[in-house]
Amino acid sequence: MTGSGAVTGPQLLERERELAVLAAVVDRARQGEGGVVLITGEAGVGKTSLVRRFLADADGVRSRVGLAEDLVAARTLGPLREMFPDVRDLHEPGAALAAVEAEARAGPGPLALVVDDAHLADAATFEVLRSLGRRAETLPLVLVLAYRPDEVGADHPMRRALGVLVGAHVHRLELHGLSEGAVAALAERSGLDPARLAGLGGNPFYLTEVLAAPDSDLPGAVRDAIVGRVHGLPAPTRDLLEMLALVPRDADLGLFDGLAADVTASLERAERSGLVRVTEGRVAFRHDIARRALEASLPQSRRVHLHRRILGAFEDRRADPAVLLHHAVLASEDDAVARHAPEAARSAAHGDAHREAVTICGLALRRPDLLTHAEQAELHGIAARALYAAGRLPDAARSANRAVAIWERRDPSDPQYGAALLTSARMQTMVARPDSSLAQVRRALEVLEPAGASPLLATAHEMLANLQSIAGDSESAMGSAERARAMAVDLGERLIAARSDMHLGIALAGLGEDAEALSTLRRSVETLALLDAPEPYARATGAMAVTLVWWGRVAEALEWLDLTDRVASEHGFDLLRLHGVAIRAHAHTLQGRWDAAEAALRPLLQVDLGAAINPLPLAFLGRILLRRGDADGDRLVDEAWPLALATGQVRRIAPVAAIRTERAWLRRDPGAVRSLGEHALDVAAQGHLRYLGGEVLRYLRRAGDDVEVFPGCPEGFAAGIRGDHAASAAAWEEAGNPYECALELAESDDPAIAGRGVTILDRLGARATADRVRQDLRVRGVGPVPRRSAPARATTALGLTPRQHEILGLVARGLTSPEIADCLYLSRRTVDNHVADVLAALGVPSRRDAVATFRRHEQSARTLGSAEPGSE
Repeated sequence: MTGSGAVTGPQLLERERELAVLAAVVDRARQGEGGVVLITGEAGVGKTSLVRRFLADADGVRSRVGLAEDLVAARTLGPLREMFPDVRDLHEPGAALAAVEAEARAGPGPLALVVDDAHLADAATFEVLRSLGRRAETLPLVLVLAYRPDEVGADHPMRRALGVLVGAHVHRLELHGLSEGAVAALAERSGLDPARLAGLGGNPFYLTEVLAAPDSDLPGAVRDAIVGRVHGLPAPTRDLLEMLALVPRDADLGLFDGLAADVTASLERAERSGLVRVTEGRVAFRHDIARRALEASLPQSRRVHLHRRILGAFEDRRADPAVLLHHAVLASEDDAVARHAPEAARSAAHGDAHREAVTICGLALRRPDLLTHAEQAELHGIAARALYAAGRLPDAARSANRAVAIWERRDPSDPQYGAALLTSARMQTMVARPDSSLAQVRRALEVLEPAGASPLLATAHEMLANLQSIAGDSESAMGSAERARAMAVDLGERLIAARSDMHLGIALAGLGEDAEALSTLRRSVETLALLDAPEPYARATGAMAVTLVWWGRVAEALEWLDLTDRVASEHGFDLLRLHGVAIRAHAHTLQGRWDAAEAALRPLLQVDLGAAINPLPLAFLGRILLRRGDADGDRLVDEAWPLALATGQVRRIAPVAAIRTERAWLRRDPGAVRSLGEHALDVAAQGHLRYLGGEVLRYLRRAGDDVEVFPGCPEGFAAGIRGDHAASAAAWEEAGNPYECALELAESDDPAIAGRGVTILDRLGARATADRVRQDLRVRGVGPVPRRSAPARATTALGLTPRQHEILGLVARGLTSPEIADCLYLSRRTVDNHVADVLAALGVPSRRDAVATFRRHEQSARTLGSAEPGSE
């Protein structure tokens, strides 16, 4: 629906507050300071009625209204394409966003943009809504989303959109059923006993139906009554309504020409029955509950028959491929699925609607015999990229390999074979198959080079640069990146050139060309921002951050990680975002923010980030736990090591190798420090990871080796290696790295200075490190040595640490120690130790007593909370 909002309807009951909020948002939008209104509630509670009344009352407000449909796979940008039917090429989020912003600024008056049943929308629509939600407060725009919260589970794509809709400009209106007083007034007005309506929960739709058909007084009976009303109509009208019930939105009146007898008369009877509403040449059930009730009443054979008739009508009208696919699937017409799925999949992929793309490809590939070989390969490729975006990396790799296999059998000289190889190579990298990935890129080059320069060939050189760089062959990577960039520039392919700059910058960093590396990476980021290419932009900012972290420039790195997180969160690039979380946690560890790092890393252990990323959170958390003396640290580091080696990537292997060297030092094993350290030093040097290289050198020196400082070694490590511990400690203090500062202070022969180092380690909770340092000080005769003190850790109201409180909460939910261990990625022994500490802290003898104490505390907290001023 579009227009000025001239909608009329009956008086709404008990919605004055909600209408006032909407009116206030409109008033601010008139000043160019728009807002977002989220309207939630169960089916039938009156969300759509509230929107209609709002639009009817909003003078001078332009409106665009779109409805999300309950299709097998949602239409790409369906609600937005409905709002802007005259905008051509509205098939990707950027174009839709531009259309909305242009309409909002066009005037006169503010624009109300309404998405009804928003929970049914596709991922591309949610991407636009995320962006609009962030920008609404600077536009003359009122963005209204009406949806059912019970349909938005933890893994629903709408969750990400809701996650960024925060701030004073965002308003949440949770609609509830009518009060007992309002229901009683309705009953009295209609001459009914209020008790007859008590079982309807105040739901306005069911109340309206009961008032119209007093013999029905429960939701199930109301639905039966709706079906009964349909069955009481003449056969042609009933036939029309049954077909309309299978169209999950309003339908053009012309759709039924040729499908139903005496269409005009049938529509008039249907409208007079009160079941449907006809507006602006379209017809729909008055409420979706009525449509679903009739749909559910139809036998399966009848549904299939009607879907076939509807499919034929929609094919004649050249309907959207997603709509055609929906009816083809439900009509069990495999030939029609094969006809329409490829175009629907392309549309979903073009709009970054990854979940929908996977669903569509799966539907089509159930009958590969009905597809051409090119269509099969294309659908496997689309599925691979969508699965990759969704974080399902092993599945993505399998789909990509299937596309490669099809082209190998059919036409290994086709450029699309080269494209399939490049897609598969990327997936092989993410599942830690570096040899396969490299072989596929080289094969792609063989396929593409005979045809001369092309975007695909430039991309192949770019991907080769990436693989060479992550393997530590920076010299070759630089050459490949330069070839890719030169070819892209000649072809006018700015996006490929900008991506090539990213890999060139990483290669230059690996060669120790710091200034040129940063300059090239910045050029990549700036160009990608201008091109509005969010995925490579997030990768480029992440590459800048990682480079700076491995150089020890943590504060700068965190600023770039903020950019990565913002873009990755806004656009749903989960792997990029979570990789950034791991790198940020490592940076926080360097800054001494270990609790924050641990809190960020533990959830990552419960997510499959892909074999190429998984080693990082394992190793980073393992290092913290090793320093704290937690036995789980050994297990995590041991688990990370073979995973890191399997990747073949320098930036995965080097940090784990450095951590293993530190562990050997903590264990007082100088031989292991020497053997592990020399290997770690070689890997770090291969990638020019100067922070890790300096760290390993420092441990080799502590183990008694005579080592030399390399050019560019961080000053904190260099001074410590030279034996100038005061200068080293000062450098680490200035860099904001308390752990390394403490280790250097503890090297002093001055008891006060060494004691300060031990105190810092205690404050960090580095129990194992502090114990080792205390022993060293005693052996050296430096004293008195500060006694061990408990780390200053935050406690809850029960006097427990946050971890202990978390574990007690899980015990209270009935989880066993093994279940808690799986949930929190801890060992059974560690969980049992935590439980024992909880019992001791609470002074109770058993888990049952601890749970009782926990529940009394929770109940008390709720009671106190309900008494707070202004609480409801």
